[in-house]
Amino acid sequence: MSTPANTNVPPEWRMVHLREYSDTVDLAGRDLVSMLRHSKEDVSKLVGTMAAKSDMQTVELPGEYVTSLIGEVADEVHEWPNATLGPEFRHLVLQFREGRLIHMMWKFQTGAPRRSIPW
Repeated sequence: MSTPANTNVPPEWRMVHLREYSDTVDLAGRDLVSMLRHSKEDVSKLVGTMAAKSDMQTVELPGEYVTSLIGEVADEVHEWPNATLGPEFRHLVLQFREGRLIHMMWKFQTGAPRRSIPW
C-alpha cells in the first residue's frame, strides 16, 4: 500500500525575485490583511512603491520561506526590515504570486515583553 503524496509540502529551495527596502514604514491603522489576493498596485498604496519584478534580484530561498499557509509558492518577496506595526511588530515580509498578494509575515521585536495570561 502506498502513502498518498502530500501536495502542500513546500519545495526545498525555490528561485524567487527578492527586494529589501530600507525605508521606515509605520503601518499602524492600515488594513494590510484585507489586501490578501489584491494586486501589487493596490498593496503599494499602503506600503509605498514596490520594485517591478524585472528590477529585483533573483535568489534561491528555502521553500518554507516562500510558501503561503495554503501552499501557494511566491514568485516575488518584498521585505521591509524597518517596518513597524505598534511597539512589538517589526520586519514585514510580503509574498506575491503572479502579481497578487498571497502571504504576509511579521517578525517580533527581540526581547518584546511577554503578556501575562489573564486566567
